Amino acid sequence: CELFLVYVASLKIMNLSFSYKYFTIFGTRIVEVFSQSDVICNSMKNRVIKVIIGIFLIFIIGLFIRPQKVIYEAKISGKVIDENGIPIKNAVVSRIEEKRWKNKQWGYEEHSEYKSQTTKTDDNGNFFLEQKSRIDWFHTPLDLPFAWCYADFEISKNGYETFKTKFDEYKSYKKNGCDACEKIEFKPKITLKKNYR
Repeated sequence: CELFLVYVASLKIMNLSFSYKYFTIFGTRIVEVFSQSDVICNSMKNRVIKVIIGIFLIFIIGLFIRPQKVIYEAKISGKVIDENGIPIKNAVVSRIEEKRWKNKQWGYEEHSEYKSQTTKTDDNGNFFLEQKSRIDWFHTPLDLPFAWCYADFEISKNGYETFKTKFDEYKSYKKNGCDACEKIEFKPKITLKKNYR
């Protein structure tokens, strides 16, 4: 039993990062010791098995249940001008997001748009919408950080036609080493047309 404890200690389990590679190596070496050593008493085997199961459970929980910040809406810092290139101040800029829910009566999915952030342009026609994030707790092996990031917004001002982004008008592929909309910023320059009606 003492020989086995010395061997397990030499593995430096606490210094191994929780990854599939190291966990597989650790499990394989333990099985080898069990199959080759006759000096391990049954009670020690039971203890070690319990330790292995405990480590495995911690590994699984840490893999699938963990808090992770996900930036799902990018920064938008733009400028609004008229057809003569003059900045328009106090134009209302709203970020547009989509809300989805399940119809309780019929079971199909419904969706609608809503304004999640609103700001106004300054004296120089500039505006800024901060990035939005959420904390995701539950993950699966199929979780993949989405590759494309989009910006949908609407700009309105009395006397001008309302501007609204078209589908896929502003999108960006995620940056290397980043997840979702991390470190992405859209910088649109929007021209509002006079409303003569």
